[in-house]
Amino acid sequence: MKVAIISDTHFGAKNDCPYLLDHSLSYFENTFFPYLKDNNIKTIIHMGDLMDRRKYVNFNTLSQVRKRFIGHIKASKIDFHCIIGNHDTYFRNTNDINSVQELFEYNLNIYSVAKEVTIGDLPMLFIPWINKSNIESTLKTIKESRCEYALGHLEISGFEVIRGVKHEEGLDISLFDKFEKVFSGHFHCKQSHKNIDYFGTQYQITFNDLNERKGFHVFDTETRELEYIKNTSKLFYQIKYDDKNYEMMETEFKRYTKTFVRVIVDTKTNPIVYDQFIQSLLDAGAYDVSIVEDYSEQQTMASSVDDVSKDTLTLINEEIDNLSDIDNKTKLKKMIHDLYLESLTTEE
Repeated sequence: MKVAIISDTHFGAKNDCPYLLDHSLSYFENTFFPYLKDNNIKTIIHMGDLMDRRKYVNFNTLSQVRKRFIGHIKASKIDFHCIIGNHDTYFRNTNDINSVQELFEYNLNIYSVAKEVTIGDLPMLFIPWINKSNIESTLKTIKESRCEYALGHLEISGFEVIRGVKHEEGLDISLFDKFEKVFSGHFHCKQSHKNIDYFGTQYQITFNDLNERKGFHVFDTETRELEYIKNTSKLFYQIKYDDKNYEMMETEFKRYTKTFVRVIVDTKTNPIVYDQFIQSLLDAGAYDVSIVEDYSEQQTMASSVDDVSKDTLTLINEEIDNLSDIDNKTKLKKMIHDLYLESLTTEE
């Protein structure tokens, strides 16, 4: 039996940006659901963060998701399994109140606690977001489970939050040694280490995704083969502008229609040519064109930031450890950690 596995759709991301919402839903309408129909796939597993907003929902976002995503699932009679992620939960310390259960009346299979589920003939352990209220029971379930496969929304130490930024806290990777394979959402970079695969997102969400592979996965529960269906469409572009070597046909600008473009200005000796270039991007229908005038300075700053950001959380934790007037340092570290990860997912 073949199942489609997706994760971190983050409907409503970038402050409910209508362009991003349309891009993501169009991907499902024009690529994902047609693929499922053509290949007779009737089961979807979503590994968390269906919605982006934890505290509230934009009514336009809700309406679009109901019609263009949940509506397809209902009309096609797809068996939909959704594991609760951290962005789906209202409270940080419990999964009991979550947007998936509260917003969608269709009969979805929703997992707010760890549970063994048989898909096809393969028993798998579904692991939702682990927090204060469920960590003890979840770790017990993991320890006692005899499943060979686990799927979840996991925060495992040693994996990259974004490229160059490793997450140094979270669950120890050895906790999952017992499984043949672990598939997870949460971190948006597609990456693998040992028996653990982070699938990443289906499409670009921020400029952090510029050079990331995007797409969804199809898993065969009988053969246990995993197939990656690559998404070649892009929403974010970065252009290095140098008018000494500038040469772009008018037709080439069409690729930037309905996209976000960042222009890094390396050399600008001819203001007229430069203005024509920017105007051509706008005429092509780019949603937004942002300009970085001093490329060399940006590179220096980026290099400096990268050197620091690789250990951002570690540096913050060290500073907290050095404070003598803080009683509960662990709680403070957790608060900083949550705010840091949330800021990364809402960047740009």
